[in-house]
Amino acid sequence: MVGGAAFDNSLLELLNTNGTITEGDEEDLRDAVDQLSAKINELWHRRLLCLAALSPWRRMPAEILMEIFGHVARECQSDSWDSRGRHLVWQVTALRRVCKRWNEIALLTPRLGRHVYVPVPVTQEAYERTLEWFDRAKTDPKTIIIQEGDKWTPCPAGDGGQCALGSPLLAKLFTEGPLLEHVSIRCRSSRCLVALFQAIAELKGTCNPRPWDALKSLRVQVVSQWTEVGLFNKNALAPSLFASLPPVTSLDLDLPICHYDSLSHDIDHDEDRLLNIPGPLLAGLTSLTLRCNWRGRKIWRVLQGCQKNLENLVLDFDTRDYDRPNWVGRMYIGSPLVFPKLRRLRFPRMHFASTSLIVLFKTPALEELYLELSDSGWKSADAEGDIPGAIIDALLDFFRWSKLNDAPGLQRLELSTSTIPSKLLHRLFSRLPGLRHLNLIKIPFDTNAFCDLMLQKPYALPELETFEITSPFMYDPEPKDDYSGLTRYFEARPNLRKDDGTPLQAVKTKMQLKYIEGEDW
Repeated sequence: MVGGAAFDNSLLELLNTNGTITEGDEEDLRDAVDQLSAKINELWHRRLLCLAALSPWRRMPAEILMEIFGHVARECQSDSWDSRGRHLVWQVTALRRVCKRWNEIALLTPRLGRHVYVPVPVTQEAYERTLEWFDRAKTDPKTIIIQEGDKWTPCPAGDGGQCALGSPLLAKLFTEGPLLEHVSIRCRSSRCLVALFQAIAELKGTCNPRPWDALKSLRVQVVSQWTEVGLFNKNALAPSLFASLPPVTSLDLDLPICHYDSLSHDIDHDEDRLLNIPGPLLAGLTSLTLRCNWRGRKIWRVLQGCQKNLENLVLDFDTRDYDRPNWVGRMYIGSPLVFPKLRRLRFPRMHFASTSLIVLFKTPALEELYLELSDSGWKSADAEGDIPGAIIDALLDFFRWSKLNDAPGLQRLELSTSTIPSKLLHRLFSRLPGLRHLNLIKIPFDTNAFCDLMLQKPYALPELETFEITSPFMYDPEPKDDYSGLTRYFEARPNLRKDDGTPLQAVKTKMQLKYIEGEDW
């Protein structure tokens, strides 16, 4: 009944009048609707194809797509473990499956081949695929991410078996493969590391230098067991496990948690063997990350060895996982540490009772400081003394000792803690005239009182450029005027004048309010 766009005369008469339709007319009309619907669907599909052809992605040059793909790889890499390493492979695979053109561009993007997650135990197929993947990176820096076992399964090497990290193919990758910049290793025990180091030592390799020997950055996480007894000879202490490490300039160590006396029955009577890192390796480090809650004097010896060239230092004492956190500070001995080149210093998860140790650091070149204080035991301890005041005193002593009050001084401060009154915050900020970037994390305080203090002369933070705050100001699902004091202060800043008559720096602000139910962050 419907031919092209035309109806026959009988249907047109029905459509143009309000007359009664017969059963035959109804059947004809339904057929017409079906045919028109099919035509609409076909035209809609053609319209979508035309819109897709007009998409900027279709006209985007290959060079720009390569840059975008490179950023995808950068988001999936960095200092991550196996999940990120595998995520990178998944992302690249997804990019290649979009279309033929994207697949060709992805294969020509060197940055997508920089990072490889190597499954353990290493098979011949995995070895060959790793080399094939790295071929895409050409001369770009390359990273290998390795994970062996989990913390609940003992390493078979402890019972005389063979650890998967001792695989000849894995050792071959480190001795005959492409040059590497960074390696991340996650294993169950120190025995796993010994298996890997021995396998590498047994292969001279065909490269000069070997990829392992030319390594610049290394991250090692031992999740379960640490012992230095019986690794080579029964009941005998092993040589330093770290003696087999290449002369890297960046070292990240994540060591098993010690519950004060139970780190290892084997080494409890010979603590000096722990963290026995060779002096030449420490002296060459420019970046050190140490996640370790072992006795303070062990950490202190490590820090003493890397004072000369260190530029980036992260000390994570992991205070949330043991009962007596303040022993970290009490166990430190020796003279203060002087880091003439240190620019970034981070203390994540530090117990408030250990903040006094920060005054033992002298860092005249420091630009960035991050301090996260654990809340464990805060309320009970604060009943016996002024904990916030002691924290501020320690920080001010540190600033004065390191001469960070002088220009240019500290540039960035990130502070994460439970409660610091407005007066103490103002006292801290008034000693940092050169600070340009400030980030306050979960610090609920009276913003109106803080504003009143900040508007008093001499004005604090005259050079501040950016201010960020992420805080649970109230345990109220509908908070009111939480930022009113801060907003008033930052609006008034451009109208304030320094002693020399110049206006204060305008500040870019970023404020995030999180509703916290109960007392949990």
